[in-house]
Amino acid sequence: MSEGIFDVNKAPVLDSAGRIKALKPLKLLREAAAIREGETAVDFGSGTGTFALPLAEMVGEKGRVYAVDRSPEMMAHLRAKDPPANIVFIQSDVEKSGLADGTADVALMMYILHEVKQPGEFVAEASRLLRPGGRLVVLEWRAEADKPPGPPKRERIPRGALEGYFEAAGLDPVSYTEWTRHDYVTAAVKRTGKSVGEIEAEIADLKALWPAHSVPPSMWQQLEDLEEELERAKKSGG
Repeated sequence: MSEGIFDVNKAPVLDSAGRIKALKPLKLLREAAAIREGETAVDFGSGTGTFALPLAEMVGEKGRVYAVDRSPEMMAHLRAKDPPANIVFIQSDVEKSGLADGTADVALMMYILHEVKQPGEFVAEASRLLRPGGRLVVLEWRAEADKPPGPPKRERIPRGALEGYFEAAGLDPVSYTEWTRHDYVTAAVKRTGKSVGEIEAEIADLKALWPAHSVPPSMWQQLEDLEEELERAKKSGG
C-alpha cells in the first residue's frame, strides 16, 4: 500500500474463518468478477491470498494471477501457503506494478482503493492493464457507515465518486451490489472503442458460422459477451 504496509502479525485476522465466511470470496469471484478458466488476472494488494488463491484455482493451469503487494512479509506469508504455480508474485506499490498494457482480463481491488493517495490515478492504472472488454472489480467500505469495521468515514469512497473514476478511466460500470452490511462490490468494463454497427456485424458473423442448435459452448460465451458489449455501446451512444 502507498500509505503503509499492513502489519503481517495481524495476518491471522485476515485469514480467520469468520472473515472468509462473511466475505464469500468464491461467490464474489463467480458472480461479481465472472472469472473464467484461462483468464489472466491482477490482484492488487493481494495480502494473505484471500482472493488470489481461489482466483488461481478458478483460472486454472492455462490462466495466470499476478499477486501485487508492497509488503515482502505479506508476500512471504502467501508463499508459505504453497500457492499454485500460476500465481506470479510482484512486490511493488499497487500503482506501479510494471505490467504491460493490456495484460489482464480482470483486475481486483479488494479493500485497497481507499488506501492510496490518488484513487483516480490508481483506477486509470488498472484500466491501462486491462484488455478492451476487461473487467475491474472493486470491493470497498460503504460510505454511509462510519462504525467499525473499516476505515473512518472520511476515507471511504462513495459509489458516485468511484463511478466518476471509472468514467475518467474509460470504464463502464456494469454492476453494483451491497455485499455485506459494511461493504459493496462494483464491476466495470473497459470500453472497446467499437461502434454499435461494428459489434452488430461481429454478432451476425458469429451466428452465421453455426446453426443455433450446434453452437459450441465457447461460442455461446463469446456471443453473450458481444451482446453485453452491444448494450453498453448503445447506452453510451456509440
